[in-house]
Amino acid sequence: MSFRGRRVPGSDCGDGQHRDYQEGGGTGGTGRTQHESLHPVVAYKTAADLMLYSGWVVGTAVGAVLGSAIDPERAGIAVLFPLMFLGLAAPLVRVRRDWVVATVAVAAALAATLILPSAWQVTAAATAAAVVGVSVRE
Repeated sequence: MSFRGRRVPGSDCGDGQHRDYQEGGGTGGTGRTQHESLHPVVAYKTAADLMLYSGWVVGTAVGAVLGSAIDPERAGIAVLFPLMFLGLAAPLVRVRRDWVVATVAVAAALAATLILPSAWQVTAAATAAAVVGVSVRE
């Protein structure tokens, strides 16, 4: 794909003038092509993605192997999972509507632990929070 000597869509620089790609190729006199300027960004993103993905896979494998050997109740770590979600949700609660939805979700989760089997507790709390979130105005 070559843009040499042609006006490129979206090349208006704000001053009403258009920048044309010159015969030197690429990005207006730098001597670098568009492909060459994207290479570091693509390499960085690919490396970051590979690191995150490999960490996820290794963590999943370790959890699958060692997870059955740990009893969360006996180790006293059963509370960590709800606390993790609290830590993730806390920065998102800013306005009154968010506080109402969060309060209903917590109350529904606590009530569900007393009434429902464990497989339905999260579903019940999420459904209650969704219904309240839709019905409460900002």
